[in-house]
Amino acid sequence: MIYKISGNVIYSNDAKVGDISYQGTGMRFYQAIFTGPVSFTLERMARGFRILDSGMDMGKTGRGYVIEYNFQTYRPRSDQLRQFIMSRINSLEVESNGSTVFTINRIADGFTIDSNDNTALVPAFAMYSILSQYTIAGGMNTYIQARAQVPSLYRGISTALGFAALIFLFTAGAGYLPVYLSYILFLALLISSYVVRYAGRASTRRKGKIDQ
Repeated sequence: MIYKISGNVIYSNDAKVGDISYQGTGMRFYQAIFTGPVSFTLERMARGFRILDSGMDMGKTGRGYVIEYNFQTYRPRSDQLRQFIMSRINSLEVESNGSTVFTINRIADGFTIDSNDNTALVPAFAMYSILSQYTIAGGMNTYIQARAQVPSLYRGISTALGFAALIFLFTAGAGYLPVYLSYILFLALLISSYVVRYAGRASTRRKGKIDQ
């Protein structure tokens, strides 16, 4: 069975069959609620997420996007994972007990999940939900990574603020300004540089969500 996810709506054979509702924003969402072919809740813990089915704790996510669910372990292929997140390949195979059980595919207007094992649908949608926060829809070689990209305007402002901060650092004690004021301005400009860069990344993530 192949399911398509576009704009947080789940489709099968071009017909809507479910929805995904996120609580929180961007990569820091704290809850995702799935209804449709499978109904469950993905809830953030101190580390990773836990999978709740009818209020019962049925599994969790671990390092490397490994998912443990209903006494099974699901692992994305390590040779594909980073390439998929970086948008250099468009398919990611996920294995359990040494065999591929589902594939997550990036397409022009969203993602698809291809699985012939209905017992793997919950971990498939859970893994999609987490990975989709780091990569957006599009074709191969787009090199889009919402978490890392900063628009040129934000990047330019951030760089200028960084250079200005260095000027105050290097001229501290030269007599132009009191030393303490030079250091205060250095820290203020440096922090502002990071804030602008973070705002640029947030802008890219928001645009990615709209495009999906």
